[in-house]
Amino acid sequence: MRFDRDVSIPVQMLRSRHKQAGILVFLLASWGASVAADNPADTGARRFDGLKTPISAVKFAPDGRLGVVAGKDGTLCILDTETCKEVRRLAGPKDEVVSLACSSDGKHVLAGTKDGTLWLWDGEEAKARGKLEGHREPVLSLTFVTDGKRCLSGGNDHTMRVWDIEKGKEVTQSRFSNKTNIYALAFSADGKQALTGHASDVHLWDVGSGKELAKFKGHTGRVLSIAFSRDGRLGISASKDKSVRVWDLAAKQERVCFEGHKGAVHAVAFAANIHHIASGSADKTIRLWDLNTGKSVQTFEGHSSDVTAVAFAPDGRRFISGSADKTVRVWDMPK
Repeated sequence: MRFDRDVSIPVQMLRSRHKQAGILVFLLASWGASVAADNPADTGARRFDGLKTPISAVKFAPDGRLGVVAGKDGTLCILDTETCKEVRRLAGPKDEVVSLACSSDGKHVLAGTKDGTLWLWDGEEAKARGKLEGHREPVLSLTFVTDGKRCLSGGNDHTMRVWDIEKGKEVTQSRFSNKTNIYALAFSADGKQALTGHASDVHLWDVGSGKELAKFKGHTGRVLSIAFSRDGRLGISASKDKSVRVWDLAAKQERVCFEGHKGAVHAVAFAANIHHIASGSADKTIRLWDLNTGKSVQTFEGHSSDVTAVAFAPDGRRFISGSADKTVRVWDMPK
């Protein structure tokens, strides 16, 4: 297979199976040439604009090279983040995708849609395996548990559901005791706790019982995005009030508040090292924050509209952002 001659690089695409992740990895091999980034001096990032729809969610695969990108019209694709070339489309959803998850072994890709449906694909062949139905409102968060054999979903219908992936059936269900509107939701890596964002508050929950464990106050606007650190000790929330706040979940108090964005903060993510945080805003920028110093490390510019999604690679060396400008950008972490 060759790219268009306008690219000026004769390239063969070789298909191989990643030994650890289990997801198909497409390797680019050239004859004495390399694939260049898209105007790196101007944008500071590699760019992908193949979906032709505002980007609603992004997620790295376990191998750290491939990523899953989803759009507001339900379009999904697997992206090679090193070359920013589309690998394959994932067929299925016709509604906006609001959450994504990849199993740790790379065998499954899961998407939650605005209509409450969960869509499942085989990660190795990118083939649809069906859908899981039960939620009546948007599926705000997804995570795999028990070695990828089960998944956990949380929705705006105030329910948390455990699903058996192999059987395609719901196993258990619990409900949040608080019935206020949920605008953001995240699960801890072990699936035992959940964080929810509301009109201005953040709540910590026990997933099994649905019991509220803590309530955090500080934001003055709607909480739009929320996440756990990998070790589950910290939570982070982004708000319409333009701030990003980090919460010590054990001490049940605010650890630090980051301010600097000039618009609502739509997306937030922890790096694997927990020390760095990325936030995407309506001001069209992504900011990188240092948790240890409490300061902004760098501001990344290039998007021409709201930044709606951010995600770090597992190795922490780069991150990906999605925007209402219909593009995805892959950024290298500063040295």
